[in-house]
Amino acid sequence: MATEANEPSIVVDLNMVLPVELEQAAAMRAVEERASNAPQGGGAYELAVARAKLWRPGRVLRVRFLDGSASVQQMALEAAQEWTQYANLTLVASDDFDAELRVSFDPAAGCWSFVGTDALLRPTDMATINLGILGRPTAPSDWRKYVLHEFGHAIGCVHEHQTPIAGIKWNRPVVYDYYWEHYRWPKSKVDQNVLFVMDAASTNHSATFDPDSIMVYPIPREHTLDGYAVEWRSELSPMDKIFIAEVYPHQEESAHV
Repeated sequence: MATEANEPSIVVDLNMVLPVELEQAAAMRAVEERASNAPQGGGAYELAVARAKLWRPGRVLRVRFLDGSASVQQMALEAAQEWTQYANLTLVASDDFDAELRVSFDPAAGCWSFVGTDALLRPTDMATINLGILGRPTAPSDWRKYVLHEFGHAIGCVHEHQTPIAGIKWNRPVVYDYYWEHYRWPKSKVDQNVLFVMDAASTNHSATFDPDSIMVYPIPREHTLDGYAVEWRSELSPMDKIFIAEVYPHQEESAHV
């Protein structure tokens, strides 16, 4: 994303979603993976959605690289492993065909990731994460933030600016125009990745909005009605570290996790 309205980012991050026909299967897989992914209540609608898409604490997530040089693969893995300093998860390189996470470096596809356990519904010969920023002949100096952001999605984190506690007063016409001008995004894609506010009952999020989160998009002041702005973040914030440690605790998993 961009820090100024007239300076688009090098790449676009996309929060990838599964086809509608796979939503119920994805919700079931999420709950099979971790019981607390189940929605609160039990209405007909809630049966088709997962409250979260988190992996089981203590999970070893295998990472298979579909392309890229050995050095680029190592760069990506080492950057992503910063999450595991705080989360009770392990990321390991693997050649297993059915590895949970599969990474490509297609420079034409930008940067994107499926969220958490949604990766389990992706065909095993297809990527669940793309890090196009590292597929370029020369990666920019700030490439790590893209890896941290996409692997944040891969371990179940959603966009911070779309959580129900964000409270951002978007100037919607300006936002729509910006993303169309720079990326040719239709309104539906802007809604999906920027403006849509997630339902509190169907997602995990921290108690307060964290403008310093690695999971927040930069917000130019022109994009809000009150001039509120957020810059691109390059590192995990203190709240990122606390939150991910809470959702992936190191103590023995209970029946409610």
